[in-house]
Amino acid sequence: MKIKAKLTIRNASLIEARKRLGLSQKDTAEKAGVSYYFLTRLEKLNYPNIAADDDNLIKLCAFLNLIPEDLFPEELAGQSIQNKFESTAKISTKNLLAFTDAYNSRMLLPSPVDKVEIMDEIKLIKKFMDKLSYKEREILKCLFGLNEDKTEYTLEETGRIFRISRESVCQIRFEALRKLSQMVEDNKIKIALAPLL
Repeated sequence: MKIKAKLTIRNASLIEARKRLGLSQKDTAEKAGVSYYFLTRLEKLNYPNIAADDDNLIKLCAFLNLIPEDLFPEELAGQSIQNKFESTAKISTKNLLAFTDAYNSRMLLPSPVDKVEIMDEIKLIKKFMDKLSYKEREILKCLFGLNEDKTEYTLEETGRIFRISRESVCQIRFEALRKLSQMVEDNKIKIALAPLL
């Protein structure tokens, strides 16, 4: 049996930041004040004429709330990265199934037992969140995409929603996560809130 595999490489940091705002490439370029061509080149890791202090790069980083290293690793300056790979090869059915199994196991899909445990932990976290003040709870929902629309808002956007400063949002987030962490610790539940602090 012969198979064909295709791999396309893209700048995930840039694409995720753009999608988090719900914007197309064209809208992002327009709102950030950069050319559409510049943005698409960055997404495709095509850096031949870009420098780390490029005004367009700085505008785009400011708009997406990213740092230049997320979009433009300096060691790639002047480089045009091959971002599409295609290969055709003969493979036995046994090896194809083994590859598929290995790929699926890396996806870490939870078993039915794991799903039940995860649902129990989610219910418990919701119960803990109900113990927070209204403002703390709603700010965490905005920042971590826990609202109905699943949108993760930036500190600035959340501040605008609640008519408070970015710094106040940051302080409220810190205090709310500290309280949640304490509740989790008090109830001896092993949930990793550390990365959020």
